[in-house]
Amino acid sequence: MEFHTAAREGDPYRTAAPRLEPPPRHLPPVLALRLLFGGFHTQFGWLVFVLGMAFVCAGMEDSEIVTLCRSLGGFERAPGWVNESTATGALENNRPVFAVEFFFVDRGRGRSAVSHVAGSKLERQTAITVEYSTRDPSYARIVEVGAYLPGLSVLWWFSIIPMIGLIVAGRGWRSGWKACTLLKCGKVGWGRFVGREETRTRVNGRPVIAFIFEFETDEGQRHRIVARTTKPAPLENDPMEQLVYDPRDPRRATMIDHLPGAPRIDSEGRIQKADFFRTILVLALPTIALFEVLYAVWKGC
Repeated sequence: MEFHTAAREGDPYRTAAPRLEPPPRHLPPVLALRLLFGGFHTQFGWLVFVLGMAFVCAGMEDSEIVTLCRSLGGFERAPGWVNESTATGALENNRPVFAVEFFFVDRGRGRSAVSHVAGSKLERQTAITVEYSTRDPSYARIVEVGAYLPGLSVLWWFSIIPMIGLIVAGRGWRSGWKACTLLKCGKVGWGRFVGREETRTRVNGRPVIAFIFEFETDEGQRHRIVARTTKPAPLENDPMEQLVYDPRDPRRATMIDHLPGAPRIDSEGRIQKADFFRTILVLALPTIALFEVLYAVWKGC
């Protein structure tokens, strides 16, 4: 990729941004959460995970994976009879799928359940054999046909979606952890703007712009850092942009204004707290994902 240089007005060695205090620095917990969970990749990954888990949770209502988990406690069998069969509109191997409501007796107590079957419709009052979980008798299935919808194979394909989301979110979380570490212990540097390039990637219709900066370490070594963003304004307001880098490996660096929420620095160089309300917003998707996982565990066990 070629970067096109551009001139900026003013003295390139002057900036209005306050300089960070020397390390180690105190990193407010609210800001740390914003950095860990507020990045684009992190939020996008959690969104994919939440949507994927919604399909998984819906598919666990009557599936083989639930049967597998609950069968760990053993099954018992009892006689039962069909109350009603309703066509679902779904097909399995070109056979119609019916939702069959049935009754059975568990140790003298009458129970009802629904099982999905493929093929012929079971008529009302048809005698059947019911298999139910000894751990949770409310879960039962018809032995002759079993519970299969959507099936373990379908749930496996659905589970790929949240797995991809976790991978993307993990990549963003790793970047956030790097930012937290550098803000606490990294050395301060000043990046001189070298150039910018509009990439082919677009987010919400806006192009991703790659900015390139060059900075010099305390040892006199020069390094370059690239920051990609859809919001160029924070990286264009000063001739020199403040950054933090790892003195052991200066290639590990990040621009302050490029971080989620653009951490604020007071006149004494201390890092200020992030906006609490916006931090709560970025935690919404991870919280929903946690409840989905807990639901899936509860449903399966």
